[in-house]
Amino acid sequence: MKSFFNSEIKDAVSDLKELNALLTEIRKADSSLSESRLEQIVSDAFGAAGQYGRKAAYYLAAVQEASRAGYEDAEGIARLSLAVQNTGSMTADLATQYIAAADNAYRLGGSISSLTEILDGAGAVSSSNAVDMAQLAEGMADAVPLAASLGVNADEAAAALATLIAAAGQGGTEAAESLKSVLTHIREISSAGNPMDTLREWSETYPGTIPGGTDMSALMESMDGTPGADALKVLVENYDMYEKMLQDYAGGAGTLAAQAELSANSWEGSLNRLSNAWAETLGNIITPGSVTAFADGLNGVLSIIGRITEALGPLNTAGIGAGLFAAAKNVGRVKL
Repeated sequence: MKSFFNSEIKDAVSDLKELNALLTEIRKADSSLSESRLEQIVSDAFGAAGQYGRKAAYYLAAVQEASRAGYEDAEGIARLSLAVQNTGSMTADLATQYIAAADNAYRLGGSISSLTEILDGAGAVSSSNAVDMAQLAEGMADAVPLAASLGVNADEAAAALATLIAAAGQGGTEAAESLKSVLTHIREISSAGNPMDTLREWSETYPGTIPGGTDMSALMESMDGTPGADALKVLVENYDMYEKMLQDYAGGAGTLAAQAELSANSWEGSLNRLSNAWAETLGNIITPGSVTAFADGLNGVLSIIGRITEALGPLNTAGIGAGLFAAAKNVGRVKL
């Protein structure tokens, strides 16, 4: 019991120190934040972390990144980041790149509802077609700036990339390069407003002559040596798959929330919630300045408790533990 108790408390202290460091960085990024606002951010961190089955530090790290990027609703962006990470088991960096790329390419102005729609749609495409979400996110982060500039919507870009990943076995970065090559080539030879409309017309006549009199095989040969040489053929031959993915995207509302619930209820999510509970019980952090003092003081208490429990043995450890909880709670309330 003593070993378990000390281990859990030390882990909680470590978590508190990490949260304190992140809060300090968040405050540096936005000096206008008041003490009460920081208190709310920390409170939200434990709530959001529990919702997504992550440690509170993950949430604060995402808030920090969003603040640095200049997002007005940094906490909303942080929640999206955690949700996307859960959906595709991807890194925080990739989730941030994906969100930022979509936001900038489609000029969403940090709109949480618009970004959620895009992320829900991509998540539905991934889960309905056995397409790795991390690969799809990687492709979207790379391809959407050009795709959007050529009039390709987010749903079309996601469906096209997923088709290349599924039908051609390409990775995210490779699929992005292939799609960019195809889109650029189509724009060079077609005056249609959206390259995907042109692709649809070509798929209807494949493998014959495309509108305008050009033979499809000749068109593909003209792309030899480019990343899109094989991708164009994959897209026109699998246009029905592409259309099916568009439908999956359209019906994707709520995908992120559903995935978040699954992650929160998983074994790892449950362990993370337990870890958060220890940290929140010992800390209940409100101001960054109090956390370090509390943590340093608690480290000293742990040393004393370790010696006492060695002397008393296992029978009296639980009682000491209960006393420590009460003491920690009261000590923390100086500023917690």
